[in-house]
Amino acid sequence: MRAAAADSVMKFDGILDETTSFENLVSLAQPIEANSPEIVAADLSKIQRANSTGIVTWLRFVKQCPFPLKYVNSPKWLVSQFNMINGFFVNGSYVESFQVPFFCPEDESYFVFTMLVGIDIPILDSYTNFIVPNRMLNEKIYEVDIEPELYFSFISQNAKIFREKI
Repeated sequence: MRAAAADSVMKFDGILDETTSFENLVSLAQPIEANSPEIVAADLSKIQRANSTGIVTWLRFVKQCPFPLKYVNSPKWLVSQFNMINGFFVNGSYVESFQVPFFCPEDESYFVFTMLVGIDIPILDSYTNFIVPNRMLNEKIYEVDIEPELYFSFISQNAKIFREKI
């Protein structure tokens, strides 16, 4: 996995796996920490996938991170991890934006839209019966291709934190 940091943004690229070094993550955070940011954006949108070893390394980093993380453009694989594992939202960390898959029945095409928490997706205690509005792209109508109650559960499970931050 490759990583870069500038100002209050950390960007990652590649694969989050056993080659991901906890020490490298910590050293990436050190120059940012010197600026005493209130929050740092973590963009993992270019990480293609992660395995359990990489997730454990990331969670270890998050728990020891000297500043809260604002996850931006979170990919589908990361949303799945948010929904399965506690620990991503420690120290005031939260999700600002994440990817949601949509399907166009007209031509059976797929598209992933980035949604903003609190704007595109409200912060609710439950997403039972929540309907995600269709999206239009290139004159085609796209319907959500997930179960909102399941896919957005990381928001409802952390609604208090998200409401405080967003």
